[in-house]
Amino acid sequence: MVVDLAKDIARFNSNLSGIQLNAGTTLNCAMQSTTIKENACADQLKQLTYVSQLTQKAVKPYLNMSNQAQFSLLLTPDFEHIENLPTLLKTLLSQHDLVNLKFNIVGKQKQFNHVLAILNTLDAKYKQRIMLTLSLPENSQQNAWQE
Repeated sequence: MVVDLAKDIARFNSNLSGIQLNAGTTLNCAMQSTTIKENACADQLKQLTYVSQLTQKAVKPYLNMSNQAQFSLLLTPDFEHIENLPTLLKTLLSQHDLVNLKFNIVGKQKQFNHVLAILNTLDAKYKQRIMLTLSLPENSQQNAWQE
């Protein structure tokens, strides 16, 4: 169903440059150094890979060919368990043009700086294909923006 929806969106929107698949927190288990349910986590990764491949194949004929980032994956990592984030990103970037990491950073500047330090361990060829989305609650106060 996701594949058909993405195909229809791409087919009926001629100005569309790319598709982003929102995986949310699905792969947070793969970012941890020790995974309690390793089989379940591996299954989630396989399922996401399968859906991603099908979606890419379905939408590719309809997307703007001059855009290098036609297919991206949006993840919402947990600040507390990101030890294996670089390894996961390398795997995902072999399958996707871009990986978008979305963080709620209100009151979490120290944790976000830790994420940046981890991301800086990656080679430039990976870093140039990582996007960061910083989200704030809709009703956030002015001081949340200044943080």
